[in-house]
Amino acid sequence: MKRHDWAYGLSTDEGPNKRVNEDRCFLRIERNQEGDQDVLAVIADGMGGYGAGDYASQFAIEQVRLWWDLRYTALIQAPNPRSAFDEEIAVLFAQINASLCRVRTTQCKLPGTTLSVLIVHRSRFYVYHTGDSRIYQLSSQGMLSKHQHLFHLQQLTKDHSWVGQEVAAGRLARTEMNGHPMRHVLTHCLGINQDLEIYRDCGDIRHDDMFLLCTDGFYSIFRDDELVELIQCHQSQYDSLQDISDQLVASACKRDAMDNVSVVIMQAREQVVGRSRRSFWRNLIKN
Repeated sequence: MKRHDWAYGLSTDEGPNKRVNEDRCFLRIERNQEGDQDVLAVIADGMGGYGAGDYASQFAIEQVRLWWDLRYTALIQAPNPRSAFDEEIAVLFAQINASLCRVRTTQCKLPGTTLSVLIVHRSRFYVYHTGDSRIYQLSSQGMLSKHQHLFHLQQLTKDHSWVGQEVAAGRLARTEMNGHPMRHVLTHCLGINQDLEIYRDCGDIRHDDMFLLCTDGFYSIFRDDELVELIQCHQSQYDSLQDISDQLVASACKRDAMDNVSVVIMQAREQVVGRSRRSFWRNLIKN
């Protein structure tokens, strides 16, 4: 018997123009009682300088990890997991935001961070997000070759940024976002003020679908079509998603990325059943 397990890669770099990496990534995979794999993938991009940015992103990641460890079993046993995820994530984001805002008040620091969370449960995905990091779904449209998929790219998150607002309003073309002087101005994130907005999405997962979580230091380098071509090119050269994520980050750095560059990439792949139940995690922090 076969099931769909998740392959993954996580890569981060401070980039050629930064001395401190304020990005943080985290991924955990759990084997549930039905034998399927559930996934928690998180990416955060800190800001604030003078140690505040990396503190904020690390704090946010750690709080999500602790919540998952404490609540995972109960959540997947809930009659309506989506409602349970929605309710608890809303509380979690609010708690993280309040904690970071208190640091801002008491320590005169400016610890802000984006936070994008992807949860995979059974054949569904759930997205929770604030800021301008992104989560993409790459849906397989067939095979270009034996090892190379043809993908359709869809952004699952909403850019909480000034340029994102302008694109949504039709006043700015999507192709103009990456080079715009206002591209770094956020409208929502954690730790800046109490006005918190959480973007949510959910949907179905098919075999061979891929998910990409990344910070703006990565996606601002590439057009959407370039990103798909780059992934397809690396997929034809490498079987390991860790190698592919490493190459994606390296490609952004070679283009003189102006910010930290981070990528989490994961794909559903068929595996033969027969292994014991397991839980494992990957947490990548690079200073």
